[in-house]
Amino acid sequence: MGVDIKIKVVGSERVQRVLRTVDTKIKNFRPIWDDVGDYVRGVFKRQFSSQGASGQTGAWEPLTPAYAKWKEKNYPGRPILVMTGQLKRSVIQKGSSGNIYKKTKNKLVMGTENKLGIIHHKGYRKRGRYLPPRPIIDLTKFQFKRVFTIIQNYVKKAMGS
Repeated sequence: MGVDIKIKVVGSERVQRVLRTVDTKIKNFRPIWDDVGDYVRGVFKRQFSSQGASGQTGAWEPLTPAYAKWKEKNYPGRPILVMTGQLKRSVIQKGSSGNIYKKTKNKLVMGTENKLGIIHHKGYRKRGRYLPPRPIIDLTKFQFKRVFTIIQNYVKKAMGS
């Protein structure tokens, strides 16, 4: 599961010209990807610690009573989406097992290779079994704007503004 932030501007020819200028002058965004990555990992960490409440869609649906009882017996004190901690680590710790963190000149890809990540993120319904979605990557408008601001500040500096 990776995060792909795409910004598409439709309309204004002036905006399109500015973006073309940025594209020709700034060929490498690598210098800011670690800043963006650090911020987004913090967002993911808050998403786990708040059990989804810090994200756009709100708190994760509680465990079913039967599963909550089983989990408390077998993994006492572990919150939703944390049984062994492997999924959580793979999302929030750069370099941990299953973590995805790839930088190129114009793209940053973050996420997890852990198959449970996408299952929990999107939810699951099959053969009478239901697992509600519990989004791991669920940026609010404010959080998205913060990522955009990091990128915007880099562009302004690179453009000499």
